[in-house]
Amino acid sequence: YEYIVAQKNITLYAQWKKTFNLTLFYGNNCNIQVTDGYFDYDYSDNNKKKGEAQAGEITLEAYSYDDGGEFVEWSDGVTDNPRTVTINSDTTFTAIFIDTRLTLTTYPNRDSYGAGYVNVNGNSRYDGVYKVKGGEVVIEAKANSGYEFVKWSDGNTDNPRTIQLNANATYSAIFETVTYDVPATMAEAVDLGLSVKWASCNVGASRPEEYGSYFAWGETKSKGRYDSDNYKLAAYGWASGEWGEQTWSNIGFSKYITGYYNDTEYDTPVDNKTTLEAEDDAATVNMGGSWRMPTYEEWQELRDSCTWTATTLSGVRGYNVEGPNGNSIFLPAAGKYDSNLLYEEGSYGYYWSSSLCPIYDYGWNEETDEWGYYISGYYTDCAYQIYFHSGYISSDVYDSRSRRYKGYSVRGVKK
Repeated sequence: YEYIVAQKNITLYAQWKKTFNLTLFYGNNCNIQVTDGYFDYDYSDNNKKKGEAQAGEITLEAYSYDDGGEFVEWSDGVTDNPRTVTINSDTTFTAIFIDTRLTLTTYPNRDSYGAGYVNVNGNSRYDGVYKVKGGEVVIEAKANSGYEFVKWSDGNTDNPRTIQLNANATYSAIFETVTYDVPATMAEAVDLGLSVKWASCNVGASRPEEYGSYFAWGETKSKGRYDSDNYKLAAYGWASGEWGEQTWSNIGFSKYITGYYNDTEYDTPVDNKTTLEAEDDAATVNMGGSWRMPTYEEWQELRDSCTWTATTLSGVRGYNVEGPNGNSIFLPAAGKYDSNLLYEEGSYGYYWSSSLCPIYDYGWNEETDEWGYYISGYYTDCAYQIYFHSGYISSDVYDSRSRRYKGYSVRGVKK
C-alpha cells in the first residue's frame, strides 16, 4: 500500500486481482510445486494441496522424493513437465506417476525374531519392507544385545553386504544367541547327612564363594541374554493373530510339557516329562560323571533338614547350610539374569532344581489315605527354584516357581 495527500476531492477505486480454487493431486513420495505465479494453499497432506491461485498463467512442476516414482503425464493427457497453464476457473490437476522402485523385503530369520534387524542403505523400517531404486543396495544385519549375526538366508556371511537389485527380492538375516563355554567346575562332593551329596561350589565355579555360570532351565550353556525369544526349549510356529492373520510366534515349548500352565496356555503336544533328562541337565553336561541338578524334593530336604545361616565368605554374601552331621556348604547370593542384565547380585540367590514346579491341591490324598495337600500336576511354563536373601528362604511352591527362560545358578548333587 501507499499514502497519498489529497489536495482536492477525489474518487479512488480498488481493483482486485481475481483468484480461483486450485487443487493439486499427486502420489505417495511425490509432490507438485508452483514455480511461477501465485498459489496460496491452505490445505496439504501426503497426496493433495488445495488453495487459491491468481488468475492468469502459472507454472506447475511434478517431482518425486527418494526415487519414489517416474512422472508419466497430467490427468488431462499433457506430458510436459514443468508445464504452464492458464487459470481462469476453479481447476484441478493430477500428476500421474509410475512407481519404478523395487521391493526389498528384509527381516530376521523366522526363528530369530527379537534378535536383530536389517538396515538398507543405512535406514531401518519396523516392517522390514523397503522401496528402493534398482542397482547396488547395501544391506546390514544389526544384532540386538545378547545375539550375533551368523549368515544370510542364501548362506552369504558378508556383513554389511552389497547386493545387485534387479527385481523384487527377500533377504533374511539369521541370528543366534551368544553362548559361552562353562568354565571347569572344581567341586567336591560334600556329605551333609542327606539322601544325596552336594557339590561344594556352583557349576562353572572353582571355589565355594564364586558365583559360577548362569543357566536357563533345561539349557547347558551360559549366554549373553535370557528371555523367552531365545529359550532353547521354546517352540515356534504359525499362529492366528488378533485379527486372524497368521504370524510366526512362540506357540509353547518343545519339551517337558504337562498341559498345565501358570499363565498363557499353548497347544503343543504333551510329553508329561517333569524332570530334566541328562542332555538338558547343566550339572550333568558340565560336571560329568554322576553329577546332576537337584530335584524339587532334594531342595526341600536341604531346606527343611539343614540349618541355614546368612553369612559372608571371602567378602561374598550368601548362606552357610549345615547338614545334620555337621558338614556344610556355602551358597553365594549370585543374583539372576533377566534379559541381558544381572539383578540382585550380592543380595539374592536363585538356584534351579531339575523339576517342573509342582501344583498342590487340597483334598483326599490316596497315598497317605487322609485329607491334605498333594501334588496334582506340574506347570509346563514354570520350573521349581529356591531363592533366598538375608533372613528369608523361599518356603512353598507358589513362592518358588519361575519362568524357565531366566538365568539362575545351578548346584550339583550326586549319590
